Amino acid sequence: MSRPTTTDVLGALPVFHELARIRALLRDEPVIGLEAEAGAGKSTLVPWDLLSAPGLESARIILVQPRALAVFSLAERIADLLGETPGGTVGYRTREATKVGPKTRLELMTWGVFLRILQDGPELDGVGAVILDEFHERPWQGDLCWAFLREIRALLRPDLRVLFFSTDLPAELREFPVLRVSGRQFPVEITHAPVAAGQPADRAVAAAVRSLLSGLSQGCLLAFMPGKAEIERCLRELAPLAREGVELHGLHRGADHRVREAVFAPVPPGVRRVVVATNIAETSLTLPDVRAVVDSGLERRFGFSPRTGLSHMTTVRISRLSATQRAGRAGRLGPGTVVRLWPAAEKLDDFPEPEILHADPVPLELELALWGDTTDLKFITPPRAAARAVASSLLRDLGFFDKAD
Repeated sequence: MSRPTTTDVLGALPVFHELARIRALLRDEPVIGLEAEAGAGKSTLVPWDLLSAPGLESARIILVQPRALAVFSLAERIADLLGETPGGTVGYRTREATKVGPKTRLELMTWGVFLRILQDGPELDGVGAVILDEFHERPWQGDLCWAFLREIRALLRPDLRVLFFSTDLPAELREFPVLRVSGRQFPVEITHAPVAAGQPADRAVAAAVRSLLSGLSQGCLLAFMPGKAEIERCLRELAPLAREGVELHGLHRGADHRVREAVFAPVPPGVRRVVVATNIAETSLTLPDVRAVVDSGLERRFGFSPRTGLSHMTTVRISRLSATQRAGRAGRLGPGTVVRLWPAAEKLDDFPEPEILHADPVPLELELALWGDTTDLKFITPPRAAARAVASSLLRDLGFFDKAD
């Protein structure tokens, strides 16, 4: 497979210089972890390189991502390295769209799509390697996919290679070899400006954005909000800036293709751009020319109450890992500035709680029932027994499970 001629650009990515070590480790160890900071190039360069790795030259490779938007973006970047567009050697599958062809060997997909593939054909015929990207986010589908893959490797495919990508892998995965790669991180100045009592988060973020923009002559300012509604309110607060030539965009799961094209386009010289986003912009997605970050310190999370049997969305404080990820966005191209809207003395949890502990257990229970015998299934973090009992009872009442089960 021909290498791209832009080796000077690729050489600026730290992972590029570790590709030989990754190949060597994967040759000797079928399951490995790769820890790399944002901007190191792991999600782009490693799958691209594995297409020509010994033992994988004719095999298919699957790369699983938490979000569809990251799937589209990464597929375009990796295909571009090969001088192609998605649908050739590199393709993608999401709930919204599929673009694969007869020559596709690297398929990027979301967790939900990968679960369907595992359930429909656990042998994974023709697949030589599976990459589980951004695994530190710990969605319940991710934990379940690894439990299934572990059983598949033990019973059906001991030759299958599995790679975990993360900025910081869970301690439970340290049983496997882990390679650590430093990222391209410039100094970032972090200040804290706690939200005043009673002040809505969207107004506090808007105020911090206006303050930072006064010292920004060009480039992108990225602000993090928990959800779409907060993003829209924040953009209304910032609307007068458009008269000064400032680009204003909101990035979330439901953003249309015009917004996606605008936020990923290069920032023209002398232009200031503000992107207000959910945690969709926290990992994998690379927005151009980010000089500053405003972090509300909040995210939206699914919750479930075994007492009521109902699921709900809650707004919670982010983890230390998420705060570090967000701040790192400001230091990828040069020195950056970050404003955090919570007290400096506030202690954050090191990692986000695994979603399997608080998400609606009904979809999980259905997947486990579809899988069959789960007696020997090993979870990184087992789901709560009380939540599973509620889900099983509900599914019996609805007629999905036999009353005798």
